[in-house]
Amino acid sequence: MTGIIPDSDILIELLRDHDAGTRMRFELLLVQNTILYYGAVSGTEIGHGARESERDGIQRLLGFLHCIGASCRAGTEAGALLKQYYKSHGVGLGDALIAGTAITNGLSLWTRNRKHYPDPRIRFMDQGAGHGTTRPRMSQADARLCDGYVMIGPVERGKMALRRFGVNGLGNGKRSFLCDGKRFRV
Repeated sequence: MTGIIPDSDILIELLRDHDAGTRMRFELLLVQNTILYYGAVSGTEIGHGARESERDGIQRLLGFLHCIGASCRAGTEAGALLKQYYKSHGVGLGDALIAGTAITNGLSLWTRNRKHYPDPRIRFMDQGAGHGTTRPRMSQADARLCDGYVMIGPVERGKMALRRFGVNGLGNGKRSFLCDGKRFRV
């Protein structure tokens, strides 16, 4: 299996929509047909800490990802990671389960908390080529953010756009948007 599994911190950042860089990176991964997963433990963590006003946004965000449960093998791996790294790195149960799922399924991990993932077998999203895409990767020059949408290819051919998905984004009612002075339909 190939793909990327975002850590809960990334999913929370996407929901809160405070960092345009994280949002754009996620949108680019979607545009590139990258297979994205979320661990059942991340769904639990997000659901537990969610504000009532974020419930719809959570469902929209998770709708872009495939849920992957922690298998017995991933659980055993998580136990070994806890035993090895709990005291030295403060690795918690949630992080250990996400790491175990990533390791046993060959997924790249997208996180801001690399300290919580010290095991050398963990492949981080930005390490190496071909980490989960199903077609050749586009450069950031080929896809860019315009008015909250990702434009694909040159603006002259920019017929495709991807809506924002954050709490204040998806379904915002826009039918068109401007990019480089030109109007595009959604």
